[in-house]
Amino acid sequence: MKYSIALLLLCACTMPLFAQIKGAKDPAWSPNEKMLAFASDVEGSYDIYTMNTDGTNRQRLTSTEGDELWPSWMGDSVVVFEGQGKAKGNPEIYFLRLADKTILKLTNDAGSDATPNVGRLTSRILFEANRSIDKLPDVWVMEKDGGNQQQLTKGAKGYGQAVWSPDEKRIAFTGKFTEKHTEIQLMDADGSKTLGVSEFNAMSQHPNWSSDGNRLVFSSNASRVFSLYTFDLTAGKTLQVAFTRNANLYRPSFSADGNSILFCEEKNKKWQVRVLDLKSGISRTIVDR
Repeated sequence: MKYSIALLLLCACTMPLFAQIKGAKDPAWSPNEKMLAFASDVEGSYDIYTMNTDGTNRQRLTSTEGDELWPSWMGDSVVVFEGQGKAKGNPEIYFLRLADKTILKLTNDAGSDATPNVGRLTSRILFEANRSIDKLPDVWVMEKDGGNQQQLTKGAKGYGQAVWSPDEKRIAFTGKFTEKHTEIQLMDADGSKTLGVSEFNAMSQHPNWSSDGNRLVFSSNASRVFSLYTFDLTAGKTLQVAFTRNANLYRPSFSADGNSILFCEEKNKKWQVRVLDLKSGISRTIVDR
């Protein structure tokens, strides 16, 4: 695997964009990039929020005692997320319509159902679930209404954090080898033809696709702290694009034009959401604790 370093930045390039919000994590651009969904614990437990990308029209969408995390957009009007609900129990997958804030539970299982990702073409939902006897997570898929739930992976290690390619023909996901060793992998949409991407012998996680399907972005602690990397699927080349010595970088995603990366940063248990411009190497804080 080819590997090189592009940018070592993030420490001196912080520029606030708008009103700051406490405890922001798990950011997700809407498909038209006019809105941002994220989780925040400003009210205690983590809830799902949306706002316009210019900082206006911030709305709190959930308000249960449990945590709601990992939002994923279904078009520009629906957010799918994982939530514990009022009982603070195992997480399930929920559907939330922005127009009237209607919330529907899509899964209902004794185990944990988490990390949903919605396909842009069919709105089918990938998620991870620990429904097997060994209680290790596997990648599952279901229809947008929660029907036809099918298991895609099965193994003794554990798999999750799955995301659709733009054409929904492939899936990137995190495969677990040991407690401190996870790698980014690819498979076909039916769960066949698994292929390794990262080879760091570290904790690599949170993959996401570029809109053209030619690159992946992910987080890894191959540099001791969690940093951001891209992988060119055509050239087979891995590039470190963001690093900071005293903070961890998680949950990256490309902008539609592939020139920016949205991610969250954790430092001393404090979270903020930032955007990295890949051309200039400048990152900007957009949601802060």
